Amino acid sequence: MRTGSQAIAISTYLRPSMSCFSSSPSTSAKGSTSLNGTWLISMQWLLLLTPARFGTCLGFVASSLLLSAAFQPAKANILYDSAPLQTLNVDARTNVFPVGQPKVFSASLDAGIWYKFSATGEWTPDYRYGPYATLEQYQADPALLSQVPWRIDAKFVTVDPWLNNSDMDPLGYADFGLYSSILGADDDNFWGSYNPTHAYEYEFIGNGSPVDFYVKDVNFYDNFGGYAVQVYRQADGTPASVPAPLPMVGVGAAFGFSRQLRQRVKRASLR
Repeated sequence: MRTGSQAIAISTYLRPSMSCFSSSPSTSAKGSTSLNGTWLISMQWLLLLTPARFGTCLGFVASSLLLSAAFQPAKANILYDSAPLQTLNVDARTNVFPVGQPKVFSASLDAGIWYKFSATGEWTPDYRYGPYATLEQYQADPALLSQVPWRIDAKFVTVDPWLNNSDMDPLGYADFGLYSSILGADDDNFWGSYNPTHAYEYEFIGNGSPVDFYVKDVNFYDNFGGYAVQVYRQADGTPASVPAPLPMVGVGAAFGFSRQLRQRVKRASLR
């Protein structure tokens, strides 16, 4: 435990040096620069510091920055093959898993490799909402689906040809969409925010197993339409878990600065 005189000595030694830092928003005056979202360094104080105090202040800055870099996970810039590895067709009449129909599965995805899933397509829970009454008419000309007001893309539902949209069905039947047990824990929320082009993407690190997709509905007999899901593989094939050497360098440098600071504080307390 430090004595009162030692504490005063350390405080006296550190106060001028530490005065170049502040965690208070009120000190963010003009000419200040944010460090790592927490510390603010005031440039006018740097001009008044002695060389010794400047070295201490610089040490704190460097330690903060290097430790931040050391423990910040690396962000990979993933590039994917231009051609899809696989295209999956998920049909609203034959892949309605909640009523007992089969799911659609991808090929097994290599462990540690990034994959991108691109989903497009729409379907209607009741083609009779459109201008034609028979399924055969829609099958003969799938473009007629665009004339049906009640439609669903990968996640969202409309009853007024996309003038409005919602995640839940406005008519109250179901939370329609393109579901996945593996990617979305039996939900469609992983597709993200509404896209007016009705094209959605999701990235996933393979684990050696296939990925599943299915349509969520309470029946299938009056459905029409479906989805195309393209699977893209990481272009360079580098496993996502390969560590970068820079974080370890940052840790070593940060601890080196910390040791120098402790020695300076100890010398000050003995004066």
